[in-house]
Amino acid sequence: MNCRKVKRLLGRYLDKEIEGRLLKLIESHLEKCAACRGELENLAAIKKMFSDKERVKVREGFLVRLKAKIEAGEETEKIREKEVETAGILARRLIPVPLVIILLLLISLPLFYRRASIDSYIWGSLGGEEIGILSGALKAQDLLNELW
Repeated sequence: MNCRKVKRLLGRYLDKEIEGRLLKLIESHLEKCAACRGELENLAAIKKMFSDKERVKVREGFLVRLKAKIEAGEETEKIREKEVETAGILARRLIPVPLVIILLLLISLPLFYRRASIDSYIWGSLGGEEIGILSGALKAQDLLNELW
């Protein structure tokens, strides 16, 4: 018998749940294999450690109260999940609102900054000499408009 199979059966062997031919195969393997014997000793030590502890007595109705708390915790978790889902839906619906506000501010802010207007955007990209020529032309146009 190989080590992998024996190690799988060591718990049952320790609890004396194995009989017959399989029991003899395991025992003969344990005589030859130090690794599996060490594994068996470790399992025996763990079993002893847990069996030596005294049992804790719980009050009557403990399991009922525990079950109720677990169910209440599950309900609380469901409520949290629903709140998170609702917040996500709300966030997805409200994301366009700040974007529109930011765009409106970006578009309108220069209009209120100093003497900014549509004309200042046009004039802002021109050099000094070009502005002089255009302003002279506009004055001439204003003059013509007044005459007509």
